[in-house]
Amino acid sequence: MTVLVMLVLQNADAETTSVIQCSRTSVDDILTWYGSHHAGDDYTVTMNGVALELDQNGDRVVPTIDLY
Repeated sequence: MTVLVMLVLQNADAETTSVIQCSRTSVDDILTWYGSHHAGDDYTVTMNGVALELDQNGDRVVPTIDLY
């Protein structure tokens, strides 16, 4: 069964907000891609309304296998 989540990526430097509905298993790949293309930007990410803790590369500190 595929669990869908809503990612909201808010980039303060580019003044853009991206909303992505995706499978929970694809979240880490999306964050890796976004972090590589927006390196150095000030951005935040929420998943289903919960703020994600990101490392300096934009990857999640907590693995995707969690309660979200």
